[in-house]
Amino acid sequence: MKLKISQKLIGLFIIMGLTPFLLISIYAFINSRNALEKNARDRLSFLLESRKETIALYLDTVKSQVTTQAQSTMIRDAMRRFATSFKQFTQEEFIHFSSDQETMTTRLKTRYIYQESHTLDAPKDARSLWFPKEWYVQYLQYLYIADNPFPINEKCEMVKAKDNSLYSVVHSEYHPIFHHFTEEFGYHDLFLVEAKTGHIVYSVSKEVDYGTSLLTGPYADTHVAKIFKAAAAAEKPAIFFSDFAMYPVFFNREAAFIAAPIFENKSVIGIIIFQIPVDRINHIMTSGHQWQSVGLGKSGESVLVGPDLKFRSNSRHLFEKPEVLKQQLSDMGVEPQVIDRARQLNTAIGTLSYDIPIVSEALQGKSGVKLTLDYRGVSVLAGYAPLDTLGTRWAIITAIDEDEIFKAFFSLRQAMIFLGVIGIVAVLAVGGYLARSISRPLNEVIGVLSSSSAQITTSITEQESVARQQASAVQETNATMEELGTSSKLSSEQAQAAAAGSQQVLDLSEEGREKMEDMVLGMDTLKEKVDDIAKQILHLSEQTGKIGDITNLVSDFANETKMLAMNAAVEAVRAGEHGKGFSVLSVEIRKLADESKRSAERINALVAEIQKVTNATVMATEEGTKNVNRGAELARATSETFQNVSTAIGEAARNTTQIALNVQQQAIAVKQVVEAMGTLNQGAKETSSGIGQVKAGIQTLNDAARTLKEMV
Repeated sequence: MKLKISQKLIGLFIIMGLTPFLLISIYAFINSRNALEKNARDRLSFLLESRKETIALYLDTVKSQVTTQAQSTMIRDAMRRFATSFKQFTQEEFIHFSSDQETMTTRLKTRYIYQESHTLDAPKDARSLWFPKEWYVQYLQYLYIADNPFPINEKCEMVKAKDNSLYSVVHSEYHPIFHHFTEEFGYHDLFLVEAKTGHIVYSVSKEVDYGTSLLTGPYADTHVAKIFKAAAAAEKPAIFFSDFAMYPVFFNREAAFIAAPIFENKSVIGIIIFQIPVDRINHIMTSGHQWQSVGLGKSGESVLVGPDLKFRSNSRHLFEKPEVLKQQLSDMGVEPQVIDRARQLNTAIGTLSYDIPIVSEALQGKSGVKLTLDYRGVSVLAGYAPLDTLGTRWAIITAIDEDEIFKAFFSLRQAMIFLGVIGIVAVLAVGGYLARSISRPLNEVIGVLSSSSAQITTSITEQESVARQQASAVQETNATMEELGTSSKLSSEQAQAAAAGSQQVLDLSEEGREKMEDMVLGMDTLKEKVDDIAKQILHLSEQTGKIGDITNLVSDFANETKMLAMNAAVEAVRAGEHGKGFSVLSVEIRKLADESKRSAERINALVAEIQKVTNATVMATEEGTKNVNRGAELARATSETFQNVSTAIGEAARNTTQIALNVQQQAIAVKQVVEAMGTLNQGAKETSSGIGQVKAGIQTLNDAARTLKEMV
């Protein structure tokens, strides 16, 4: 199917109008998504390394503190004096305990009832399992727990019990120091454990493990007892760490411990144990619940995962959206009792699993940033790395939901689609208007040309018939001279009719010439329209140049940003230790500035390519202008042909007039008539042939006009 000129023009306008938009849109889509992903990857890598360094620094500090305390003279003296006073307590205080044993044990059992009722998944016989068997442990716990006036979780506030034992004297000397130490550095508890018997001879927090033996007591199978035994068997100073696990004394919540042996004369006399606080690690990993302020947006989080694939720090989603997380975990097939335990304890530590491939990779020592499904089944961009500390390897994960990362990209895509639809509608409207404004004058010119050609064809046909009749008459005149008179009269009449017809043909040919001049004027109008199209394309080229100017401004801004980042780096160096973090940030800003400059250079390259295409379009438009000029020249040539035809027909008219005069002179000389008729016969043949050629030419012109009309 052949397309009309108006349809081709509309198609050309659509291509010219939408091609730059599509190219820029595709480029913007690809680069915006890549830029967003790169920015998110860089941000996650930075946050991951920052959290990793902070946690490692904190645990190294814990290690240094327990090592320093284990080797300090004060701790050695305290260990010795607590062990001695505790032994004396077991030998001398029974008489005080037995004086009111029933009241003391009854009050102490009240504490164990509270312990059982607040411990999740406590065994049915918990009180009988946990209640100490030794009288001196019962008495010591009565003095510092049951008879302690401070509420539970604040028993550490009491400095000295009401008894007059040596133990209480020693306790009053050291407890304020140890209490201040644990508060200062955020430890939940500090134990001093006698090496041979395993008795916890001192505890800051005064929980129900206070005074019991980690060798024979109710908590001899816990993870804190395991590191005690390892430390007690040490032959030289060392550190022993127990990863987070449920601890009955801590209401079956997760607790971690770090221990070091206390040496005297190369013998272990006791073990100092710190209970590492979960809250401090959670505060570091969650930035005090200020996730958005540190660059994690509305869905990002940083967590620690242990070798058992269990959380070692809390989940943001459990804190902010517990109901949503419950539904997500249920959809992932997590057992209801696991979800309920996490909800009841309000913690993911030791309850929820983070069992995805990147966690396993991190525990194998690998690191990186990947798009993956997290423990909720949600697609996230996650950074992962191993964290080796205290002889244990954890995985550290920093992740943000993919939907949040690419939210701006999705919005841009919707906006570009909307603008694309509007652009198509606008181009169709403008293109249709311009196409109609171009094709309408052409249709009018073609209609006039077709009408004139049809009239000329009709006239030529009539003249051809007349010419044949003239030839026949001449032949009859030559055959029979006898009918010369009658034939002369008839010839005279026919000659007059021929003269009138020739004059009519002459008038029609003049009218055809005028119509061709109108066609030339139409071709000039078409040329002006094509020139207007060329001007619009040049204006498009100028606008593309302005885009290049804008990208140059972006490049200059990137250079300025880079200089500011370098100045910030210099200031960070001047700030010394306090400016290291700012120095890292300035390096990242400088990298971003370099990337922005490279992006601006790529946009300049694309703009140059668009300008190249625009210039090619301008050249094509100029070639179209040349074709229009050639059409105008062809029309002018056709007009000149019509002028020649008019001249020939005028000559024929004059010949016909001459024939009429010759017929009137037949009476003068028959011989002259015969010779004149011979000449007339030859002229009639030539006229008939010429009129046939003119008829063929007019038919060709008519076919060309019909074809042009179909195109329009």
